[in-house]
Amino acid sequence: DLLSQARPPLQKVIRETDRTAGIVVADHEYFDNVLNTLPDAYQALARQGIYGDFFSFYLCDLVIKTNGKGGQPVYIKVAGQETGRCAPR
Repeated sequence: DLLSQARPPLQKVIRETDRTAGIVVADHEYFDNVLNTLPDAYQALARQGIYGDFFSFYLCDLVIKTNGKGGQPVYIKVAGQETGRCAPR
């Protein structure tokens, strides 16, 4: 068996690739949606940087999602602004 003779780092890469493929297959509808919307997102980013080597973005909210106890998601609001450009319309 080639895998049993391979070096441990290669074995780990193959295990992690198999694990990742399982996650993608389990949530294939979300993954398909991401792949379908990425070209539009990249075009929007490209338009933002067309005038130089910088981007102009406004950060209205920054929320970090992490795993809590029992695998339940925990949302941590890091930054937020509700006035100016970020005011609800």
